[in-house]
Amino acid sequence: MTTMSQEALFKEIFETNYKKLCAVAYRVVKDQDESRDIVQQVMCEFWDNRNKWSGIQSYSAYLYTSVYRLAIHANKKFITLKSERLSYQAVNTGYLPTDSLSYIELEKQIAKVINELPPKCKEIFLLSREDELSYREIAANLNISVKTVEAQMGIALKRFRAIFNNTDQGSIIFFIFF
Repeated sequence: MTTMSQEALFKEIFETNYKKLCAVAYRVVKDQDESRDIVQQVMCEFWDNRNKWSGIQSYSAYLYTSVYRLAIHANKKFITLKSERLSYQAVNTGYLPTDSLSYIELEKQIAKVINELPPKCKEIFLLSREDELSYREIAANLNISVKTVEAQMGIALKRFRAIFNNTDQGSIIFFIFF
């Protein structure tokens, strides 16, 4: 940076874009505090990666894209958690204290099935379901093809279907994994 120090440039970029970036995030997450957190996280990462600024053609476009993607990801996680909770509640309309014991048993069965998966299959399954990565992201991270990811997920899901298809928990498993 020849004409401006990095700090001064960052301050100018921040002051110019902050409100607009918060508005972009708010349109996605519909929560003012969450949108501010998203913008703050993006701006911190932007500052941490200041040695790469020379490769960015438009700071505003870069920041808008980063904020939008992070807001979509945050919203996706929220919707996933909310739908899982609603699905579980829909299946268990008559909740009894003994249901918590059934839930514990179900968790143990799920963990057992996951632990019995072949190592690569288990890794791919956990990246998909726990880390919420897309098949394409998993393939890129593991340096394998998307078709391999699809095949391994198919193996994992078949095992779950085989175990839980004829049980009362089958509908819960359907909502959690499919």
